[in-house]
Amino acid sequence: MKKIAIVILLFMFLLSSCVKEGGANVAERQSFFDLKQYFKEEVARLEGGNIHIKKTITNKGELEQKKISDLDWSEELALFVKGDINKPSFIEKYTIDSTFGNQGELTQLLYKTEDEAMYTQNLDIEFKDGEVHSIIIVNNVSNAVYASQQYLKYIPSIGYSIDKTQDVTLFDKENYKVEVEFMKP
Repeated sequence: MKKIAIVILLFMFLLSSCVKEGGANVAERQSFFDLKQYFKEEVARLEGGNIHIKKTITNKGELEQKKISDLDWSEELALFVKGDINKPSFIEKYTIDSTFGNQGELTQLLYKTEDEAMYTQNLDIEFKDGEVHSIIIVNNVSNAVYASQQYLKYIPSIGYSIDKTQDVTLFDKENYKVEVEFMKP
């Protein structure tokens, strides 16, 4: 009951502090965790931190590993940004489950949809000490000829991974995996 009261109070506070900007209410535009803004800040952090990566790619059973020092972080993290669900038309499409710790601090936000037409099926954000600890995104695309599922995991202090399964009618099912580890020079 305490958790529900905290969520309701937080929601009421957010609604009361909304200001009209350009004819659209801020609460209407930012109904969910702001994934675009989060990754914009991560791009700035990674660029400023002179972070290098070790990238391992597995495709069709073949393994390729390389170290990269010159990255376009916006491009590198674009697939994560594509999982953003902050659109007014999506408000009714997702359920939100919030988890709180012993001290009342937010520890997890889970957005889920049952609508198979939605690209992003799950968005799971875990928090630790008030900061994002990890983000997991599950994306699906499916039609009569093609089915694809992506499982993306981002951990700010460690790196990220992308697992993709693709199934095209009349072709073999393909699995593709990218694992990236952040490294200081």
